[in-house]
Amino acid sequence: MTTEAQRMARAANGAKSRGPVTPEGKAVSRLNAMKHGIYSELALIEGEDEADLVSFGRRLRANLAPMGELELML
Repeated sequence: MTTEAQRMARAANGAKSRGPVTPEGKAVSRLNAMKHGIYSELALIEGEDEADLVSFGRRLRANLAPMGELELML
């Protein structure tokens, strides 16, 4: 069971938590929930090179040699 002091401490700590305020903080925190990006609207993360990603995809497909549309999609 929580004490009144604990409830007050939680409320005080919760009141301080408002998330990022600066543009820099917001830019960093927008990627916090990214796990794999399979459903992401963006294919590249800031700082990544599109040519490197395309090259990686080509090498991956050549290595795995998918057969048929389903394997290619996966």
